[in-house]
Formats: sequence, structure tokens, C-alpha cells
Amino acid sequence: MVATRGINHAWVSLVYITAIAYALKNDGLITQLTALIIMLSGFIGSLLPDIDASDSMIVHGEIKGIGLFFRKFVYPVVSFIAERAFDIPKTHRGITHSILGITIIDALLAPVLFGVSYLYFLNDYIDFRQAIIIPLWILVGISLGSIFHLVEDSFTKNGVYWLLPLRVCVRGGIRTFTKKEDVLASVLGVAGLVPLVIALSMGYGILVVIYTVGAFLAAYLYSRSLRKLGKTSPKT
Repeated sequence: MVATRGINHAWVSLVYITAIAYALKNDGLITQLTALIIMLSGFIGSLLPDIDASDSMIVHGEIKGIGLFFRKFVYPVVSFIAERAFDIPKTHRGITHSILGITIIDALLAPVLFGVSYLYFLNDYIDFRQAIIIPLWILVGISLGSIFHLVEDSFTKNGVYWLLPLRVCVRGGIRTFTKKEDVLASVLGVAGLVPLVIALSMGYGILVVIYTVGAFLAAYLYSRSLRKLGKTSPKT
């Protein structure tokens, strides 16, 4: 099966995450290293929710080594917790496509990241402060990327159950793997060049964040308009 799930999420999310990270960096709020950490971990996070799909880009793409780790070791634990503790079935756009799922994944990753970071500290590759800060920023980037993924999936007809185990679905009117989905991703990506240029040249983190929220809100409202249009169109 062709690995297609996540392609749009990856590059669209990366544009906006890079803009946010470098806006904060140029505002003097974070360092160059932190900006890179947020950008790279955000890219992984933007693909991460699709570890519940066998045809996902994270499992078959350029970072399939990382993807297979999440698919083979992290997802079984997350889905087990979801089934036993919250009665959430193992399915695509299930637990990993929710705030609860992101939180569980972060909780599972935290001891691993801090453990590896501590080993680097013991070998004098990083100082103690970096050993604490770096894992935290990795988790921030992964969470941010995952949230972008959920937002983008909310544009589709299947939607996303953000608040599992509550069965409240946020959905739009776009079918996955269609030209409309590709066009919307392209428009969002191109629109993201505006905050990216602002971030790289001047900073203005608050402006970049406001622009990003506005762009994705506009995209969601557009997807909702397609859903309403489908309901009101006469049947032939």
C-alpha cells in the first residue's frame, strides 16, 4: 500500500511550526538550538497521529525508523491504555487523534527522552540545564506538530474526536485523498510563507501566532462551508 497519509500534514505544518519557532528565536525568547529542536520534533509530531494507520508516511517515509519505533512500541501501549482505561476502540483516528492520546504519548516519551538526555550529560556532551530543557522542548514540538495534524484532519468529513472519550466530532466537508484536500493544503502552505518571512526577518512571535490561528480558522470555516453546501445541494 502506498504511503500517502500525512504528506499534506508534514509540509504544511512544517512551514507554520518553523515560522513560530524562528519568530520566538528572533524575539529573543528561545535559542537557535531550541528553534531547531521545535522545528524537527514538530515535523515528527505532525506525522505522529497516523501511527494508527499502516499506510502512513511516518511508517514508510524518510523517517520510517522513527515511525516504526512509534508504530511497534508506542502505539500498542497507547491503544491498550485507551481500550482498558477509557473504552476507546483501536481504530484509525482513534486515540492518537485526540488530546488524551497526545498526552499519553508525551507521558510515555518523557522518561525515554530524559533518560537519553541524562546519558548525554554523564558523558559531558551537554550540561545539566540542557539535559532538562532539551527533552521538554522536544515534547513541546511533538505536541505542537500533533495538534496541527488534528486541526488539518478536522477539515475532513470524517473529522476528529478531539476530546475522547467524549464522542464529540469536529469535522468539515473535505474528503481525504481528493483534489480539494491537496488544493487546500497548497493554499495553506503558500499562505504560510508570509509568517515565515516575517519570522525569519523580524520575529514578531505574537503576530505570527495570530496569523497562524487565523489561517487555519479560515481553512476550517471553508471546509465547513463545503459540508453545508453538500447538505443543501439538490439530489440528482
